[in-house]
Amino acid sequence: MRRFKIILYLGLLTNFVFGQCSISSNLVSNGDFESGNTGFTSDYSNSPGDLWSEGTYDAVSNPIFSHNNFSPCSDAGVGSGVMLAVNGSPTEDAKVWCQTVSVEANVDYSFSTEITSVHSSNVAILQFSINGFDLGTSFIAPTSTCTWNQFCETWNSGVNTSADICIVNKNTASSGNDFALDNIAMGKIIGVLPVTLGGFDVANDNADVRLDWVSYVEENHDRFEIERSFDGVNWSFIGSTVGTLLQEDSANYKFYDHLPKEGLNYYRLKMVSNIGEIEYSDTRVIDHVFYSVDIVETFPNPVRNEMNIRLHENVSEISIINNLGKTMYFESNPATNHTISTSNLSSGTYYLNFRDNKGVLCNKLFIKQ
Repeated sequence: MRRFKIILYLGLLTNFVFGQCSISSNLVSNGDFESGNTGFTSDYSNSPGDLWSEGTYDAVSNPIFSHNNFSPCSDAGVGSGVMLAVNGSPTEDAKVWCQTVSVEANVDYSFSTEITSVHSSNVAILQFSINGFDLGTSFIAPTSTCTWNQFCETWNSGVNTSADICIVNKNTASSGNDFALDNIAMGKIIGVLPVTLGGFDVANDNADVRLDWVSYVEENHDRFEIERSFDGVNWSFIGSTVGTLLQEDSANYKFYDHLPKEGLNYYRLKMVSNIGEIEYSDTRVIDHVFYSVDIVETFPNPVRNEMNIRLHENVSEISIINNLGKTMYFESNPATNHTISTSNLSSGTYYLNFRDNKGVLCNKLFIKQ
C-alpha cells in the first residue's frame, strides 16, 4: 500500500514562544496532584472513586475509574500520571482549587494550568483569580476530550507579599461540565530558552509517523517534548527525548509516533530547559493514511490480568502500545486463539496493534483496570 507524504510548513507559526508561561521555579505545591488530595482547598467535595455527583473531585490516574461515563484520559505528561478529575458544580463561582503562596513585592509572576474535558457536553469555563480579583479572561476547556490545553496569565505582585490563587468554574450546567486539571504552576517569569533548530521534518514511515530534527545550539537545555494535535488547536504530549548537544556542531534526533490518526496530524516540539523555561518549534502537518479492519476480537474490555484474543484472519504480529507510543508487549505469528497476560501493565489506556497478512497495521483500544 502506497502512502503519500504531505508536509505543510506553517511559516506564520515560526518561533511560537510562550515566554510568559516560563518560570524560574514553581511556588505551587502538589500542582501535578501526584500527592493526591493535599496542599489545596476547594468548594468542591473530595469523592475518591465516585464522581457521579456534581461539585466533586478526585485525584486519579484515569477519570473513567471515578465515573464510567468519563473519557479514559491520561495526564498532561508530567509526573507518574495523576490529575484532578472534576464533576462541575452548578453553584455559581464555586472555587475548584485554591492555594496561598508567598511572593515578593513588585515582581512579575506567571500562573498557568493545563485543562482537558473528560466529557464532551457543556465544557467547563474557568477563571483564574488572585487575592479575590479575576486574572485575565475566562478560558474554555477543549471541546474534544482527553486533549490538554495550557492556559497562563501574568500578574504583578505590586505591594502584595502573598497570593491567594484560585481557579473558579463559571459554568453552572449540571449536565456535562466535567473536566480535569494538571500541572498548576506559579512563579517568577524568566526569559526564553536559547535553542536553535536547523531543521524539523515529519514523514510517513509505514504505519508510523517519523519526526526528524537537528539542533545547532542547546544552552541549558534539558529535553524535547513531542506534542501532537489532530486539529492544530488542542495539543497532547506523546513522548520526550533528552537533549544531547554538548560540544559538537550539531545533534540529530528521531522520534516515531506509533499511534497517528488517519488524516491530518499536527506536530510540534516543546523545548524545556533545566530550570523550566519553554520554547516551541514551528508546527508541521502531515496527511497520514491508515486502514483498520476488524480481524481481531479481544475480550474482556476493560481487562484486568488477562486478555483473550481470537483471530479471524492470519496476523503476522501483535503488540501492545501504551499511550506514549512505547511497546509493552510483542509477539510474532500469534496463534488463532490465545491469551496475553496484562498483569504487568499499570492502569490506563492501551492499544493492541497487529499486522494483517497484507502487512497493514491496525489497532484496537483497550483499558487496563
